[in-house]
Amino acid sequence: MPLAKTNNKKNIAFGLSVLFVAAFFWGSTFVTGKVLVHELSVSAILLYRVIISLFVMLLVFRKSIIQGFIKSFRNKTIVAFSIIGALATIVQTEALKFTTASNVAFISALFVVFVPLIEKLFYGKHFKGGFYLAVALSILGIYFISYGFHLPDNFSPGIFFALLSAIGYSYYFILLEKIPSEFSSPVIIFNFFLVMGVMCFIYCLFTGNFGTIVTLSKPIIYLNILNLAILGGIIPYLLMVIGQKIIAPHFATLIYNFEPVFATALSFIFLGDRLHLSALAGFAAIFLSLTVGVKTR
Repeated sequence: MPLAKTNNKKNIAFGLSVLFVAAFFWGSTFVTGKVLVHELSVSAILLYRVIISLFVMLLVFRKSIIQGFIKSFRNKTIVAFSIIGALATIVQTEALKFTTASNVAFISALFVVFVPLIEKLFYGKHFKGGFYLAVALSILGIYFISYGFHLPDNFSPGIFFALLSAIGYSYYFILLEKIPSEFSSPVIIFNFFLVMGVMCFIYCLFTGNFGTIVTLSKPIIYLNILNLAILGGIIPYLLMVIGQKIIAPHFATLIYNFEPVFATALSFIFLGDRLHLSALAGFAAIFLSLTVGVKTR
């Protein structure tokens, strides 16, 4: 199974670069998120990030969004893509209530396993043995980053939620490939954010986690949420759509698993977190997984 939808080496290099940048931005938001969780609930952060993302996208891409919005909402693939992506994000957020962030990070990353499995079972795609080795190395790398060289210390309902999230993200990445090329990246992502905004509002309504006026009166909170919305929302999601128009979803997931690599490295640089030997082993395994994946295309 080829890693890209083209044989043009420049296009492939561009697609890979774009996805790497997306993974970097997602990883960088860990630093911002770690600051915000002391002020707001995770669900409230998610809601406010989406609201700001929608507002900024309307300012920047208003013409493109207005032209394609109605037509895109009539497209079943875009609607399914948006709903499944939003559900996966919310379920992943719910998982954090029952288990540790390391458990959620590791189990959610299992989309690297589920994407090729779903493509093989339901779409008849076949992969070389080397690609399965790449997947195994990627999972091993995420495990080392999440747990070190130890076994997980607890099992809870959160693990089940994280597993559902991983399956949801798998379909999310696969459906992105199925969206007709006539729809622009801003239109696709605006639809996704809009659906997620509605679902997050309902989620916060039931959980009562909207945050408070006092909390939001702190300027640093606004700046961090704005950073999370732009660097952790608009930019990487747009890059994801652009990159996956070139790179096949099963290979894109190998790149997305670089997110914890960037998150751990940036936390070491900016937050002073310790960088353990197990994390370095995880970095090496993930880099090796990408190398193996490229060679078995």
